[in-house]
Amino acid sequence: MKILLLWICLFQNDSTSKILPEIKIKGRSLETIEDHLQKSGTVSLLKRGVYAAEPFLNGMSSERSRITLDGMMIYSACTDKMDPVTSYMEVTNLQKVDIHSGNGPSTSGGMDLIRRKSQFAPSNLKTTILSGFETNNKHKSLGIQSSKSSEHFYIDGDITWRNAENYKAGNKREILYSQFSKINGGLNIGFQPAKHHAYEVSMIYDLAQNIGYPSLPMDVAKAEAFIGSFQFNKHHFHPVFLDWKTRIYHNRITHIMDDSQRPNVPIRMDMPGWSKTSGIYSSLNGVKKAHSFKGLVHFHTNYSLAEMTMKSPGEKDMFMYTWPGINTSEWSLSLDDKVYLQKHLYLNANLSLSVNQQKMMKDFEGLYIFFPEASSSQSRFLTNTTWGISYEGNPYHFQFSLSYKERAPSVSEAYGFYLFNSNDGYDYIGNPDLPKENSYSIELAQALSKPHYQLKWDNQFFHLNNYILGQVKENLSPMTLGAQGVKIYAPLDYALLYRSNASLGIPFLSEWYWDLKALFQYTYGKDYGTLPFTPPLSYSSSLSYAKNRWLMKAEMEGARSTHEIPSYSIFHTEILYKSKDWQIKLRGENLMDQYYTTFSDWNKLPRMGRNLIINVAWSF
Repeated sequence: MKILLLWICLFQNDSTSKILPEIKIKGRSLETIEDHLQKSGTVSLLKRGVYAAEPFLNGMSSERSRITLDGMMIYSACTDKMDPVTSYMEVTNLQKVDIHSGNGPSTSGGMDLIRRKSQFAPSNLKTTILSGFETNNKHKSLGIQSSKSSEHFYIDGDITWRNAENYKAGNKREILYSQFSKINGGLNIGFQPAKHHAYEVSMIYDLAQNIGYPSLPMDVAKAEAFIGSFQFNKHHFHPVFLDWKTRIYHNRITHIMDDSQRPNVPIRMDMPGWSKTSGIYSSLNGVKKAHSFKGLVHFHTNYSLAEMTMKSPGEKDMFMYTWPGINTSEWSLSLDDKVYLQKHLYLNANLSLSVNQQKMMKDFEGLYIFFPEASSSQSRFLTNTTWGISYEGNPYHFQFSLSYKERAPSVSEAYGFYLFNSNDGYDYIGNPDLPKENSYSIELAQALSKPHYQLKWDNQFFHLNNYILGQVKENLSPMTLGAQGVKIYAPLDYALLYRSNASLGIPFLSEWYWDLKALFQYTYGKDYGTLPFTPPLSYSSSLSYAKNRWLMKAEMEGARSTHEIPSYSIFHTEILYKSKDWQIKLRGENLMDQYYTTFSDWNKLPRMGRNLIINVAWSF
């Protein structure tokens, strides 16, 4: 039984004490960030290819969530969402992912990616070499992590390389234009001149090239990101105020779409995009009697620009802005308080106030054709608050929370110009006059952990007002050849979303563990019906055997059919050996080589067929 409990701690995501989980990143495996996110039960992934899946938090698209890196804002640079923020990170950069419901404007919640870094304590030089190979698409990966620390200094470095060819769906059907190549490097340097007084410099550089997106009409020649920050930290300097952190940061992203590798394209297009973000935030943590609190002041500014050049043989090139130089500035103040009421019982409160301003910087007349009275600048005051109560006893855990959240329209929703959506076949146009979107939500989670079973049940209900969605505009001509028409972003009166996620775990015969999970979601938009990318009832089950240094697991996952997607059930297996210095993992996925697609696959892109994976890590 001790071996089994150790395995549960090491290899399972323990979220029983939180309604929204903390996802720990396994430092000795080159699984992708997406692999970790989709195991949380809170995040689903919309796939346009193998690379850079878009995270849907609580069943909602990425516009409705806020994804940060150590609290830093990062804006994607692609009008087609081919580069979510998570695509510019690697597992070698990260320690964990915090999923939360507060801290900034959003209507579905947020995710904070936490960097991996050492502590100020004497240690030897520690290095881990990681490698992996997948047979289906010949995905080769190689990484190295290294760290050294003392009482006054630490340095962490990592570098990861990946290269993959086209993958094959079930029944050996090759999916063209699904290849990619990537290199990522990270560096953390910390300096502590005096006790409880430290500085940190952090950098990430990520370069992906020749990225195929088989469900889209275009690929990506280059996606490049530089993310840098400087942090000052002072802690244990006052009986009440325990930790004060100030970070200055800057990041820039270049994303270049082209269709030069696609044959028989009637009009060639180049679509580069750029995003630059600078910011500063300061947070203060403290404890006063029964209160554990945190205050945060944050300012950031972003500039997003995207272009499109259409090239037809024998004719003059046509040029236009698809994001006409949008500057977004935001001030925010947030306060968190966790109040101890009595043994195991806590009150949780969060309040965030923000001022968001968007301004069109380019002299661009396109949007004024559709919105002649629109202003080139919009300011919105945004409020986000969450109140909850939690009981964190043993063996029972309970959490209940009420939230009100607001967000401003995204750059595409407000200012996008003729953005083609290949999934529904429409050109999309932004609306500068959109109202802010807001949501009321109720979240209820319960967990019961007994020696012979563990139960968990999470429920979330959202009522969203002014739900922003592209709506057909008659009598407008599309710009993209073959497009069905034009949609302009507009608010629905309201939309509803309900999610229920349940799991049951049963340990037995000392070394065995059986796990069963089910996820149900319902969505509805007034005068629209079921909202896009609503998942059917899905389920998974696994049986594990752990003894000494070995873990063996058999898994099954599937989903019921919808009117568009047939049902499926696929099977996986895994063997893991772990010692002090070595970790070797062999995994087989989709063992029956089933041809299938899910609700979150763009243009019904089929998922990968049978795939055998080996990951090896050596630490010294």
